[in-house]
Amino acid sequence: MGGVNLLEILTVLVFYLSLFVLSEILAVFYSRTSSMNVEELNLDAGRWVGKSENIIVMTLMLLEAYTALGLIFAPKGLIRWEGIKKRPDYYVMGTMVNFACSIALGGVLLWIVKKEQFYIGFWGGIVMLVLAILFLTMTKLASKRNPTRKSFAIALTG
Repeated sequence: MGGVNLLEILTVLVFYLSLFVLSEILAVFYSRTSSMNVEELNLDAGRWVGKSENIIVMTLMLLEAYTALGLIFAPKGLIRWEGIKKRPDYYVMGTMVNFACSIALGGVLLWIVKKEQFYIGFWGGIVMLVLAILFLTMTKLASKRNPTRKSFAIALTG
């Protein structure tokens, strides 16, 4: 039979929860970097946008609908156009880190559930995550020179 068993369902749920926890950990880790004033951000909206993005990206990974991943950028850009015009780096990095986490965990989850080859999406996600962390680390180091500004890492959650 080709049915889904309880262990697979629990594994998928654990990975979705892990994705949320990982994005929060990254946000907290980089919360002292400065790139944008906190007053300029709508933190609650950004957090919900980020979590929704995580769900959509991981779901598309599970469905192996890789080309559909590009469809997430367009609506987000339209909805948050004013903020993107002010600070494009903030929104690009938030999206990049969310995508990287979702793609990497989605690739591992596909490998576990399908018990097939190790998916290329995992490696793409790892590369994106490493690049995002390097960029955020450089931003954090640069922000030490300008301590009057507050966290851009909230972008990690939206």
